[in-house]
Amino acid sequence: KAIELNPYLGEAYYSLACIYSLKNESNKACNWLKQAIRKGYRKWDWIKKDSDMDNIRNADCYKNILEGK
Repeated sequence: KAIELNPYLGEAYYSLACIYSLKNESNKACNWLKQAIRKGYRKWDWIKKDSDMDNIRNADCYKNILEGK
């Protein structure tokens, strides 16, 4: 709903990335994380330590996102 109301809210996309990471769906989590970054989410220190992202930290897509920052 948050994305519907404000499609430029990077935090909403990041929340979806967290949800999919928690569900062990790394590709979906990475896709939402990429969109969050495109929408301005730049809390790199938080992304690196957020336990919600623990399930995808070893995924290639996650590593590629962090390398490209």
